[in-house]
Amino acid sequence: MNKIKINTAEKELYYKGDIILKYQIEYPEMIYSDDEDKMNIFNYQNRKNALEIQEFAENELYEQAKEMYEYNKKNGYPNMIYELIKECNIT
Repeated sequence: MNKIKINTAEKELYYKGDIILKYQIEYPEMIYSDDEDKMNIFNYQNRKNALEIQEFAENELYEQAKEMYEYNKKNGYPNMIYELIKECNIT
């Protein structure tokens, strides 16, 4: 029987003292399996996918959020906070 737990990576990113981006990334990790090789592959793939999403958030999405922040400040609009949420449901 497999046992799985849900890990979460979350962070708030700031620009000029204001929060402009938040992310919460959930990903599964198998903590017990009868087949250790499959468990290791499963865990590796899920960690890798979570790290790719985190990298996207901290680079591309953060840059977009900075541009929006500058645009909103210049035009008198309120600060918008970008959010990225990836949930994981084990069925």
